[in-house]
Amino acid sequence: MKEFRVWLSVVVAAGLLAGCAGDPYKVYRLGPAHSIVVQSVESMGGLRAWEKICRIHASAVVTTYDADGQPYTNRQQQVI
Repeated sequence: MKEFRVWLSVVVAAGLLAGCAGDPYKVYRLGPAHSIVVQSVESMGGLRAWEKICRIHASAVVTTYDADGQPYTNRQQQVI
């Protein structure tokens, strides 16, 4: 019984360590886009660098359409 407890403790510890050292992107539930997102983020400095960012300021030209298909284009300042 004592050997079983030691073995069980080792298995649980290994599982916890594997979970902690596993894929950091897993929490984002990326589905089929997982590999593309990982490659893109890694090419721009990696997940750790992006997690430090609080805000992104951007200028955008946005076109929306009404029910009749009429386009409306606006320039926007966005804070993400």
